[in-house]
Amino acid sequence: VGEYDRAEADVTAIVDLCREKMPRGLAQSLVQLGHLKAGQGRWDAATAAYQEALADLEGLGFEHRAIEPALGLARAELAAGQPVAAMAGVERLLRFLDRAEAPNSLHSCQAPALLYLWCYEILQANGDGRALAVSQEAYEFLRGRAAYLLPEWREGYWQDVPLHGQIRRLAETGIKVP
Repeated sequence: VGEYDRAEADVTAIVDLCREKMPRGLAQSLVQLGHLKAGQGRWDAATAAYQEALADLEGLGFEHRAIEPALGLARAELAAGQPVAAMAGVERLLRFLDRAEAPNSLHSCQAPALLYLWCYEILQANGDGRALAVSQEAYEFLRGRAAYLLPEWREGYWQDVPLHGQIRRLAETGIKVP
């Protein structure tokens, strides 16, 4: 809890600074705030941050950056017990990923692995068979990133980052949607 409190204070200060002096950085700081609130299970606050970030990014025409808050909103819908409504955000991400250059565009996201996991969770909740393919694509995305690490650091990339390990297990076990 203490780490979240400290992080929340820091991220809130960054959001306030961006509102006051750096409006171009506001959307990205709001996405970070949304992720923090989501991690705390505070979905109403996460939704507010994601909505503001999404409106800002879409207004600027940054479709590739708008994917992240759009999927954050979809994950909030899933948390609210609305898995069918959450599919709109998933479909938006999947359309984006279908473009040849799109997986590389996720490198500009703050939390691409989280986006993949949320997409998987929403597909799984809807009984959508694409969940397995998404988990495997996420794993390949992370493997590509891990390839740039020194060999002695690679296993830590999977073991010390719980999200990465979770995606690896999903892809390797081949969990299928019933």
